[in-house]
Amino acid sequence: MADRALVIGINSYHRLRSLKYAERDAALMRDFFANEAKFEEIFYYSDNSPEFIAPDGSSQNTQPTYANLWSFLLDFFEEPELEPGDNFWFFFSGHGIRHQDRDYLMPCDVNPRAVEATAISINYIIERLRRCGADNVVLLLDACRNEGSKSGLGIEMETHQGVVTIFSCAPSEKSYEIEEIEQGAFTYALLESLRIQGEGNCATVERLYKRLRYRVTDINHYYGKTRQTPYAIAEPASKYHLILLPRQATEQDIATLREDALYAEVEEEDYELAEHLWTRVLALSPADPKALKSLKRIWGKSQSTAKAPLSEPTPESGDKSKTITPPGYSEEAPQPPLPQVSKNKSGETSQQIRKCETHQTRRNEIPRKILFTPLPQKILNLHSLASESPEMIASYLQEPLRSLGVSVTVITQNQPEVSAEQAAEVTEKKTTDKSQPSSVNQRLWVICNSDYSPDSSLLMDLLIEQLRNLRLSGFRDAAICSQVSGEAAPEWMVRVDLTPPEVMLKDWAHWGDVQAIAWMLNQTLASQGLLVRALQKESQLHVFCRVLVPQKKVTPKQETAVKLIQPLLESLAPQGIQGATIYGVESDYNSLAPEQEQLAWIDWLNLPAADKQSLASSAYDLAKQGNPDALTFLLERLLNQDLERRLATGGIQVKIRRKQNLLYVMSEAPVCPPKAQVGSPVTRFILELAIPEIVGVRVFGRRAGYTSPSWNHGVNFVHRSRQVPEAAPEFAPSDAHLHEPVAHTEAIQTNKAVRKNIFYTFFSKILS
Repeated sequence: MADRALVIGINSYHRLRSLKYAERDAALMRDFFANEAKFEEIFYYSDNSPEFIAPDGSSQNTQPTYANLWSFLLDFFEEPELEPGDNFWFFFSGHGIRHQDRDYLMPCDVNPRAVEATAISINYIIERLRRCGADNVVLLLDACRNEGSKSGLGIEMETHQGVVTIFSCAPSEKSYEIEEIEQGAFTYALLESLRIQGEGNCATVERLYKRLRYRVTDINHYYGKTRQTPYAIAEPASKYHLILLPRQATEQDIATLREDALYAEVEEEDYELAEHLWTRVLALSPADPKALKSLKRIWGKSQSTAKAPLSEPTPESGDKSKTITPPGYSEEAPQPPLPQVSKNKSGETSQQIRKCETHQTRRNEIPRKILFTPLPQKILNLHSLASESPEMIASYLQEPLRSLGVSVTVITQNQPEVSAEQAAEVTEKKTTDKSQPSSVNQRLWVICNSDYSPDSSLLMDLLIEQLRNLRLSGFRDAAICSQVSGEAAPEWMVRVDLTPPEVMLKDWAHWGDVQAIAWMLNQTLASQGLLVRALQKESQLHVFCRVLVPQKKVTPKQETAVKLIQPLLESLAPQGIQGATIYGVESDYNSLAPEQEQLAWIDWLNLPAADKQSLASSAYDLAKQGNPDALTFLLERLLNQDLERRLATGGIQVKIRRKQNLLYVMSEAPVCPPKAQVGSPVTRFILELAIPEIVGVRVFGRRAGYTSPSWNHGVNFVHRSRQVPEAAPEFAPSDAHLHEPVAHTEAIQTNKAVRKNIFYTFFSKILS
């Protein structure tokens, strides 16, 4: 079995912000492959890498330019030099981009305005690497370094048959460099994981992936960075058990490969895959009798199959690929089992709690980070000057867009007061944050000017997250539009909800969302170096508190923890949660896998729901009774399973109306929510609730700020006959501004004439 690697690390970019530690990351990976993993050959490209001699005797420049990388991929992978059972590793540390539904890695001389001509697509890289003859190609991509998010600057995921790809972060996240360790968090955790010896090693894709998701998040949390969750794609599914480091493989790893090979042969009758897996078993365990016998049997079947006429593939055959993606809140970093404890006040033992597998339990695994980290001083200054100087906001928003040739103008617009009659047209959602201003009557206009037509996805996510990070006061929403120089009308517009993340989070916590409660607890406990996870069983909240100190086993102080947790839970008054059990546990920060937590102490709290009848029922029970506020919360939670994504972008919002015996649900987001993502899940959930007298549901989707829906989906729970078409109720485009989603006022009329054209043009488009 032979292993080769291509390692690329780029600090200095000609047209993009330079990185600090990408080259160091690549150098450390090169050294690991050469000195510890004992790879046969390593090709290394970085800012300061030396030349090497090609097989034809020519000297090869290793500066990571487009021309050098393209030439290397073209010349060195024309003829196969490796064999089945061999591995080829590809490591890249630098900037990446998602462009025209394709993933690209960015050489040092990339032009972000000409991505297809100056960046290298991952598809092309894999197509070339496959030519080396190895049947396993492993991509390790430490990209998206602070350069954006999903569908913008940053790579997403594409499936590639026969390839294992491990990304440093999810599409909507950023990959961080850590000053204190002088490395990227992902590469630091990757090297740390690959070096582990013994039974707890990361020799397989499965174990490496699980450990990276757990460890990278911990590292970022410890050094004050926001969430970064690695994810992997393995295709076919058996690649999940691929042994990456044969020298560290255990007998159990080889046994798992045998099981996969036998399943592929017997159950799926995929002889090509089975042959591949048995070949790898032989490479790890030479002269393995089962592998030899099975290969002989497979070759015999393959020969007989070759003589039979080929049948056309059927649509039912499906796609056998498996995507290993981070499932948001429901499958965060692996969580430890509950500790063994004595019975609590309600008579429940921890063993009984451990068996709890309710819907809520799966949702409450807590990210190892503290949400809402302190803002940089520049942003804090903008926050304080926002109402006085829109130019400051424009300067902040424009900073990451300069390399794209996009300038930003910001205008504030006063919105007329909303009448009582207009407010009555919408079912307003309950807000639990009493500090939120009762009258928010300004809209922020963000106009992106450019000489060309930039992809909306290139700008939208980045601007939305930046706007919401500012946490501007006095603004309920913002409108972002793109204007090409010389054009009378803007190309596109999107409305952004500016409700502060803290308000959204507190609202969900009040409704009893355990993940939101845990995130708020983590914000409060961060100053004391404590971290919690939580789950709910019936009307009891279970909170597990530990100390996060590297390389030490420690236990949180009971008095400190309870003193911080109790007032927050009492102020939140979570709906349907009558009490809380707090556990102090001892755990090891550097543990390889979720360890058995050791119980140190236990405490109990009564919460307001135990005494107030109005808080006793859960949101689910209230929704079953037809409570519109509870139903709105549950639907938004259903459609926004990634809580952090919702807080960063505003997520999918829901408005509901009840008309006679039908329930109407409008979903909206900056990008129109997909019908497949919303329609069927909402109707199934409403049917499950069995709300009295509701015999059908009508679901709609639209872009935030527009009045007309883009799609509709309807289901009747019982047979209904009607003589005339149903008239759907009207949903205003904004809870705060019901009369016009894009109003034109004197404040804007005083600007240049082109501004008038922008907003006048949108009247007909949005109000149609």
